[in-house]
Amino acid sequence: MSNTPPSSLQLILDRRHDTAAARIAAWGKVMSASGRVEVAEADADGFEGRFLARTLGEVRVMQVASKRFRFERSPKMAANMVRDHLLVNVVEAGRIEGRIAERAIRAEAGALVLSRMATPMDVVLDGVSWLALIIPKDILDRHMIWRRSLDGRVFAPGSAPALLLAAHMRALLALPDPVPPAETELVARSSLALLSTSLGAAPRTGPASNVDGPDVAQLVRRFIFEHLRDPELDVAMICARFSLSRSSLYRLMGERSDIAGLIRDLRLRGAKRDILSGHFADRPIEEIGRRWGLSDERSFRRAFVRAFGQSPSHLRRSVRAGVPLALQSSLGVEDELERWFTGL
Repeated sequence: MSNTPPSSLQLILDRRHDTAAARIAAWGKVMSASGRVEVAEADADGFEGRFLARTLGEVRVMQVASKRFRFERSPKMAANMVRDHLLVNVVEAGRIEGRIAERAIRAEAGALVLSRMATPMDVVLDGVSWLALIIPKDILDRHMIWRRSLDGRVFAPGSAPALLLAAHMRALLALPDPVPPAETELVARSSLALLSTSLGAAPRTGPASNVDGPDVAQLVRRFIFEHLRDPELDVAMICARFSLSRSSLYRLMGERSDIAGLIRDLRLRGAKRDILSGHFADRPIEEIGRRWGLSDERSFRRAFVRAFGQSPSHLRRSVRAGVPLALQSSLGVEDELERWFTGL
């Protein structure tokens, strides 16, 4: 990772460093908080990517570029998102084509594409450079009424929404770093106001129906993260801690949320990061599982294979053979993005 300012993350993958497999694995890790990356064999050798992200209060702005790859967010992954986000993408170069929600899309350079993390997606990004503005959906809901018809909506190149929001994102990336706290509030307010105006969305004139929900939901998410290593962490523990019924908890976190699945996936990711880091090379695999509340060794190994396509022992052997620089660089980016996307 390069020496970037505190509010920024940067990852650059090119053919001068590491193997194609390492570059693709690193790219997959960075994208893993929101979906799955697939690079065709014919495109693997030439695959490169560049990722820059800045956190500005309640919003995040990104500038991303890569060679051709497929990005998929399955219905199951979309349903299990712990916190929904709106993604506002402006294509600077290349093309995005595929499906978002139930809509077939094709976005050329200059187009604006809207999507949500709780929406299934299957697209091919072909030599694309794009800008992204990402806003938590619970924050968005306090300011405007989101219409389902906006999911997967593409605004044509040269349209007012595409031009205005692209200019806004470039301005956010150009701000000096770090941005003073008082100014980050201005960034969030201006982003929400411009977004609402550009999309023609109805402003919220009264309180959102779940106005207290986001705050409690964030406390629940934080509780889950802080207790991931406790093998007793489950839905019953969360309900007891916050005096919630199961139905109230699921309503708070999203009716379609699989909280038990979320806990399992976060634990598996933590164990995978431990193995990739090389810091636990002298620890038995089962001990790494126990560190993350996965106390049954056989269940841990089976779940790991299902999640990552290889056993923890196989991954460790690969690490011992030498973790590529690209994969090392992506670890911190993935961890920070995951925490931001979950509202921590």
